[in-house]
Amino acid sequence: MIDDLPVVRVWVHFTEHHAMNVVVEGPDGPFDAGLTRCTSDLGRIAREAAHTAWRTDTFPIEITVDRPFWIKKGTLVELTEDPEGATHPYAYVTGFLPMGRVLVRHPQTGDGVYATEEFTAVR
Repeated sequence: MIDDLPVVRVWVHFTEHHAMNVVVEGPDGPFDAGLTRCTSDLGRIAREAAHTAWRTDTFPIEITVDRPFWIKKGTLVELTEDPEGATHPYAYVTGFLPMGRVLVRHPQTGDGVYATEEFTAVR
């Protein structure tokens, strides 16, 4: 607890269709706060759901995002936008970062950080 306020825990789980299911800890237990396909929506969804559940805007939020189950280190991916200076959109996964971000290395332009909605795994 920080300044006697509860830390509101939020978990993000990927669905089989690669959407993100946001689960928020409420005073009566965890509850589904919604689905999104956009990583940048996670904070907003978590804050809105926590505000509704706890009836306050003053609280710290701790968000834990699962590792995307359909990709692993070395997975070949196609980026939705070609990196500047690249002649092709293909890269490979080199690591995972907090908040659902993925470290990707493009052979022509180097490393970049991407959200899961910014690439497609090549089968």
